[in-house]
Amino acid sequence: MDKRFEILLSMAMKLVTPNTEVMVTCDARKQYPRQDFRWYERIQKEFEAEGARLLGDGHMVSPSGQSSSDEQRTFVRCMVNGREDTAITLFRTHPRLWTRLCLRFLTKAPSTLRSVALQTFFADETSVLTMNLASMSMLESPPNEDRHYLSPDISMKEMIAAHERHVTAWQAQRTSCPKKRFRTMDEFIEIDGDATNTTKRVRKSYGGLTKGDIMRFVKCRESEAAVIQKDLIETLAGDKKEDEGAREFAV
Repeated sequence: MDKRFEILLSMAMKLVTPNTEVMVTCDARKQYPRQDFRWYERIQKEFEAEGARLLGDGHMVSPSGQSSSDEQRTFVRCMVNGREDTAITLFRTHPRLWTRLCLRFLTKAPSTLRSVALQTFFADETSVLTMNLASMSMLESPPNEDRHYLSPDISMKEMIAAHERHVTAWQAQRTSCPKKRFRTMDEFIEIDGDATNTTKRVRKSYGGLTKGDIMRFVKCRESEAAVIQKDLIETLAGDKKEDEGAREFAV
């Protein structure tokens, strides 16, 4: 078996395996007392001035009750716009000192992130996402998600206008595809979870990684990437026998 395939299979499996964690509501002030609540409240007020309202705070929890949010000591503040068709999520990471030092000196990544995201979901299981961060992923966006990354210095009013332009352009490619609407935190959590699972299914349909992804990761020609991608698709679909080295990754 191609060694490059073995390397990429593990990566692809992580991208297509259903999440075991789910978002649940939380008492942010009690569970994350070290967070910068002034930042959350300032951004919240800017969106409220544009007609949005608060839904609640949430974090990710595993079946065992542990929260991966604890590592970054962060929670997600969730809002909805005035038309109740666009989610607004805010989060600020606040990792422990040792984690911050590792991020700064080993990866050159920022030790603290302040993220604002607007996302509109559609009935055909596609979505439009606008964030005020540069993309930190080396992967190409899946075709069911239209992602846009803006300057962290953009104002919230400008960000709303940009997102609405992105939504209009995305809708122009689809005939009569309505937006999903939601009014409560529970409804948002359900829609967001469905969108995550849809993205995993879409990724699985093309092997988890696009040919472009494969070419970047293993430095190969497009023709070679096509062969590797075909093997990934067949393996993830369970249509071929894996050798012992890959069997542990089977879906």
